[in-house]
Amino acid sequence: MSMPHPVSLLPQSNIASPLTTIVRKIIAEDKGSVADVTSHFHNAFSNAADIQRVPLLTASSIKNLANGSLVRFRCMVQDNSFNTQEYFHSIVLRKQSGAGEATGEQLETFSTAFRDTLPERDGWSAVEPDMRAFKPEMIGEKHPVFAVSIPGETAWVKDACAGGLVQDAADAVSAMSLTGDDEAISRIPPPIMDPRLRAKFPTVDADAVGALVKTYGKDPQLRLNEAIEVIGILEYVPAPSTSYEPTAETPNAYDLPPDTAEQAFFNTVPRLHAVFHRQLSLVDLNPAAADDAKEIETEIEVARADVHALLANVLMGDALAAEYVLLHLLSRIDHRAPHDTPIGYFPLNLGNVPPQATFANDLFDVLSQLLPRCQRISLTLKSLNEERYVSPAQNRDAALDVGLAAGDLQLVGGTWVLVEEAGLEDGTLNERGVGNISNLGKLIRTAKLPYLIPYGEMDREVDYGVLVLSQGKCMFG
Repeated sequence: MSMPHPVSLLPQSNIASPLTTIVRKIIAEDKGSVADVTSHFHNAFSNAADIQRVPLLTASSIKNLANGSLVRFRCMVQDNSFNTQEYFHSIVLRKQSGAGEATGEQLETFSTAFRDTLPERDGWSAVEPDMRAFKPEMIGEKHPVFAVSIPGETAWVKDACAGGLVQDAADAVSAMSLTGDDEAISRIPPPIMDPRLRAKFPTVDADAVGALVKTYGKDPQLRLNEAIEVIGILEYVPAPSTSYEPTAETPNAYDLPPDTAEQAFFNTVPRLHAVFHRQLSLVDLNPAAADDAKEIETEIEVARADVHALLANVLMGDALAAEYVLLHLLSRIDHRAPHDTPIGYFPLNLGNVPPQATFANDLFDVLSQLLPRCQRISLTLKSLNEERYVSPAQNRDAALDVGLAAGDLQLVGGTWVLVEEAGLEDGTLNERGVGNISNLGKLIRTAKLPYLIPYGEMDREVDYGVLVLSQGKCMFG
């Protein structure tokens, strides 16, 4: 008989007010380091059940998540081109005596780790650091990346990853009393994202969210398109002031120096200061893979027959086509041979498909039930010429200046892409449309996606499953 899993009793303060209960204590009181903070949270959330108790950051949950609370973000690294930022581990705040108070001043050392702003405190101002006593260990580093919710994640995966405890935890954090030292938790409403940042999202998903994720200490070298799960402190940052010094209008205000690598509109997305993170493997990205292996093995033949029947039904009874699609769904790149030939890559074209949109809709619905991530690209003359970009591009629009703008195919490895060629009507492709077709064709042929940079393009190896629907001969054949 199997033993029940132990239930971990986590201090609610680990989630509700991590800055005041953990970071300040470890860094300011115990003279600990960023590594000690990471170690503490690793120990506090040492298993999957504990991590599942941390509220998940999504577009729908963000309204319940308090500024300064601990959240969980399953995301893809969309842009890692920001510069490393340096910060003082702590600053000194001074409060001058006011009317009716004892003469003198109060000084308090305040930790600046895991945050970009300081709470407002009436009568307090920052003391200019004495650079004559400067030591290198007074400075720390944080490494920003822009991350988005994992593109193309299907509904059943989102539901499984959210879990039943997430909303309860978010509600508990939202309802907590914010008294005493809990000034780190404040009722700052979540920001409204600047529309220009929509260019950094590969897919249109109402529940997707973008965030500026900052790691501390040694640079983890997060890779582009890498899927990660971040446990971090949520922060909403107001628009930066033009000066670091208190002014006559705001004598008590103090802002940490603005990030030189970031435009002001990055303040319109949440910031997430990572206390720890982990890379998500293909198994982590597929909740069904966590089932008992022996149980799956005993049912594999039945499951295969059921999936084949499901595919044959949506493919209008074509059992051979269903077999090909099933093998296609099981394929993935094992390695690349000389001349970069991808071994195991099996892109598939289904020809003579019905022109009705319902066929593609039904097929995509079935794929979304079977796969953890799907992306759908419908090729039309208007979308290719005016609406979509297939490849990511650095500084695609100088007026936007959002860094790396996403393309439809900037995805996590192991994502399936359904390309609907059947809807492409006669007409002329402009320069943008030709580029889209060229980049999509290169992806299908070589499993490499061009990234457009100011001085040309750079091909990145990808591992996507690509299924093309066409009425006649495939243009990518």
